[in-house]
Amino acid sequence: MRIRFFIILLICYLSGAEAQIRFTPALVYQNIAEKGYTTQEVVTRLANYYYALHLYSQAQTWYEKLVTTVGYMPTAIDYYHYAHTLKELGKNKEAQKQMERFTSVSRLFFTDFIKTAVAPPNPNNRDYKELIGLVLDGENGKEIEGAAITLFDAQMNVFLTTKSDSNSFFVLSDKQSQALFEYGYLEVVKPEYEVSTTPLVFQKTGEMQQIIQLDPLVQEVNTGDNLAITFEIENIHFDYGRLNIRYDASVQLAKILVFLEMNPMVSLDIKVHTDSRGDEDYNMKLSESQAQSIWQWLVDKGIQTKRITAKGYGETQPVYDCENDSSCTEEQHQANKRVEFIIK
Repeated sequence: MRIRFFIILLICYLSGAEAQIRFTPALVYQNIAEKGYTTQEVVTRLANYYYALHLYSQAQTWYEKLVTTVGYMPTAIDYYHYAHTLKELGKNKEAQKQMERFTSVSRLFFTDFIKTAVAPPNPNNRDYKELIGLVLDGENGKEIEGAAITLFDAQMNVFLTTKSDSNSFFVLSDKQSQALFEYGYLEVVKPEYEVSTTPLVFQKTGEMQQIIQLDPLVQEVNTGDNLAITFEIENIHFDYGRLNIRYDASVQLAKILVFLEMNPMVSLDIKVHTDSRGDEDYNMKLSESQAQSIWQWLVDKGIQTKRITAKGYGETQPVYDCENDSSCTEEQHQANKRVEFIIK
């Protein structure tokens, strides 16, 4: 009886272990890049990953690609991280050049932001400003204690520093400084997470609230999870009236392909949905055809047929009830029109 009890416990343990899959998103993106899909998203994710780990030689490779590739649109923070990376590698002349680019892009960003703000900052207002924040795990929403918080001015000079407390809260007030804060950047750093750097503009005096979500360098997925959410795949687009996988769709599907290649014991259920616009029967047939196209693309790339199933659901499983099409916004229709990749 005792042996049987322990066997049952072992089976339960093993079943639970199989359901939990820990993986490093950046390694998925590294493999995607090696397959030739070096989109701005892929390049940025890799640059930020190596930057967070202080692996500056690798970070330099990807930041350089990010800021030099025609068609990419790096942010001010991308230039700043690249400059900091070069400085850490002792390349001070090039680091200064990238800081000048950061300053230029940053100035344009804040100028445009302030022009469109509801209430632009008043530099003559001497009332204090207070920033109250919360730092959470971007994967599971758990509170993060001990994150290093730095408030920089627009030139990335340190303005104020603190750490998130045991409840993940932090408070920064320009009462703590001799100067007033109008706009700049909030940086949040915690080991085992990507670095978060957010531009801030105080449109009025008093209190500003910020919730900072840090992306973990290692994530976990379980049976029933949707990889489209994990990899931020909003949709797989097809040309109108056609079923071929477009290049932009193949870039998204490459995330699923690489994940399956790196986790050979994982199986997926592909579910394709349409919005409620158009004929119901047509939508059902269209979603089924698209599901089979996605299935075939993965099989052609080497994924075993027994590991993936695919089915179209038309408009039968909406996120938003849009039976009366006019009752839904365009964003809600787009949310209904989606592809899910469910771990089985």
